Amino acid sequence: MDARARRARQIQADIQAVLLQHWDPLGIGADPTWPRDELDRYAGAVYRVLSVSRSKDDLILCLSRIEADFGLAPSRESLEPVADRLLALDVEL
Repeated sequence: MDARARRARQIQADIQAVLLQHWDPLGIGADPTWPRDELDRYAGAVYRVLSVSRSKDDLILCLSRIEADFGLAPSRESLEPVADRLLALDVEL
């Protein structure tokens, strides 16, 4: 595996960690029997926002849409700290 592929995997892992540890709208992080990869499918959408616009509002919108798809009522106030953590990540390949 080349350096670029390793870097891409690290970026994906970093995004997944933030989603599981700080977002977790389904509450799966607290359940050790729940698959750790449940939120992994959303890392790509988050990465696209981080790599293209790096906009807090765009990240909040992205996460809000996912929460709405889960049948949840998104809250900007709860998503702002998650967006801040995601924006703090280095996603440059």
